[in-house]
Amino acid sequence: MKTNWFKRRWFDFRMGHGTYLSFLLSFTNFLLISYNFLITQVPFLNELFPSIVEFTVVGAVVYIPLATYIGHWHNTKQLGVDVMVQADKNPYYQILIEKLDRIEQELKK
Repeated sequence: MKTNWFKRRWFDFRMGHGTYLSFLLSFTNFLLISYNFLITQVPFLNELFPSIVEFTVVGAVVYIPLATYIGHWHNTKQLGVDVMVQADKNPYYQILIEKLDRIEQELKK
């Protein structure tokens, strides 16, 4: 019972970290590095974005719709390919597909 509880907490931790916190940290890291090494070094961009707040707002306004569009494209066009590649590598999917094929053949008879 306790082993199952720890396994579930480990799964919850990985989902929370991998899906939410690491995204937030990497986005913050991207903004800070971009601002410090690009915006502050280029006079034209430094005038356009005098503080990191303006840069963050503009970055979010551009990044969020772009990421949403790319995610939608991935789900509609690429996800099927991703699933098929993973299914080809997974022996359990192979067994499942073979059994479904046999059932389909039996139903056609």
